[in-house]
Amino acid sequence: MYRKVAVFALVGLFVLSLVLAACAPKVAAPEVKWPDTIVLGGYPEASDSYPYNVGVAKAISTSTPAKGVVKGYAGSAPILQALGAKGADIIAMNSYDAGKAYFGEAAGFEGKALDIAMLAFLWPGEMGIGVRPNEGIDKVADLKGKTITVNSPMNPIQDSNKLILEYYGIWNTVKAIPQTGIPQMRDGMINKTFDAFSYSPGAAFTLEVQQAVGLKWLPIDAAAIKAAQDKMPGVMITDMVPRNLKVYNMPENIKFTTWAYPYALMARPDMPDYVAKGILKAMFDNTKILTEAMYRGSQTTLKSATEIQAHIIPFHPAAIEFFKEKGVWSKQNEEQQKKLLSMPRRKG
Repeated sequence: MYRKVAVFALVGLFVLSLVLAACAPKVAAPEVKWPDTIVLGGYPEASDSYPYNVGVAKAISTSTPAKGVVKGYAGSAPILQALGAKGADIIAMNSYDAGKAYFGEAAGFEGKALDIAMLAFLWPGEMGIGVRPNEGIDKVADLKGKTITVNSPMNPIQDSNKLILEYYGIWNTVKAIPQTGIPQMRDGMINKTFDAFSYSPGAAFTLEVQQAVGLKWLPIDAAAIKAAQDKMPGVMITDMVPRNLKVYNMPENIKFTTWAYPYALMARPDMPDYVAKGILKAMFDNTKILTEAMYRGSQTTLKSATEIQAHIIPFHPAAIEFFKEKGVWSKQNEEQQKKLLSMPRRKG
């Protein structure tokens, strides 16, 4: 008898709880509202990376509620400033410069550490030292006493050039001329204002130089790049095989050893998780769009997106969640993330 009463009592309590739950005021789910546009800040139209950025914007427009828009800036500092001032929602650039800004060590950001979060490593941005052919410059050591230019005051190219040329013992003999932009670098090579320049062999303006006066790239010893790598975290040693080595005046049967900077997609840490994950999903669901926009698209893969050599800025929490779901977030990444978050930053 008592057992039946107890059973009925429990059933009654269960039914009552269901009724009360149905009558309770509903707690509204947080509203998921995408911005109308996602502005991607990057290097200018004449740069090697601009077509790729157009592909990323197209992928965003294709697979998210937002329209992807590309905005070009004349160098790393303006790109980073745009992110900080919310003139850009995401940025695509070399993460070496971004890392220095994150820690408050970059030019213009001294003691003003910029809040940045990594979304994904995209591809290695190969660099090289280019010269006009038939001028007696066949190897790096031949630059002794010559004039070399880089494209902006805040640029790792200038830092790495110094370290590499120091390795060859000729840094104190060369005249380094900073340029304010790509057009000046292109014109300077064509007009023979200087003897050499350092930039990406895939950039559109290098083809203009090639067509106007000819162009060849100097092979770099791996040991020289290692010397730079020791002092510049994020610099990568790479064997570059351009799409068409004839274009770069390099024999087709050799590898062009040079250095590279990690090219990465980044955002502010306060970007909503659903937006950050949505952007990553749009990219990796539309790698065909990226590849059609630029050959670099084929280098953007889930497997390489968390490349440990490029992990020099903490990842956005939503990016970590995304890559864990894809099975590509490693123990090394986890350890590096903790290390980066524990390191002091110069915030003034």
